[in-house]
Amino acid sequence: MKRAVRTVLRSSVVGIAVSAGVWLAAPVWAAPFFFSTGNPDGLLGALSRPASPGALETETADDFILTDTTAIAQATITGLIPSGTSLADISNVEVELYHVFPADSVNPPSGNVPSRMNSPADVEISAATRDGSSGTLKFSAALVNARFSVANTVVN
Repeated sequence: MKRAVRTVLRSSVVGIAVSAGVWLAAPVWAAPFFFSTGNPDGLLGALSRPASPGALETETADDFILTDTTAIAQATITGLIPSGTSLADISNVEVELYHVFPADSVNPPSGNVPSRMNSPADVEISAATRDGSSGTLKFSAALVNARFSVANTVVN
């Protein structure tokens, strides 16, 4: 079964690079895997935050298809934090994995996911989620460019 992988940086802060060690069960003989969306271009910044009173959860993600069992031992996620925000304010990082729609989705679609080919399913694969707050993911943050900005933002 195909799986879509969605990396999600959940925090009240959304330029930093986050290095994450992700432990996923896979055979030793798995082929090398590389995925990149390219270098940040400053065109768009999107908010990622957990749900809190008065604020809905939002997720910022990159989607890619895995057709074979894949082990991801490390990832670099580049994101933005608001000016004046300390790296110490990044309290958690979470990585979620999803099957490809319609697996783990309702039919007819719930409206949580567009009903198009290769879209992520409605529900994450909970056994594959890695989360710093639960101890299944280790992460560190480093400032890459203190003067980086974006032309447009998406908040809600």
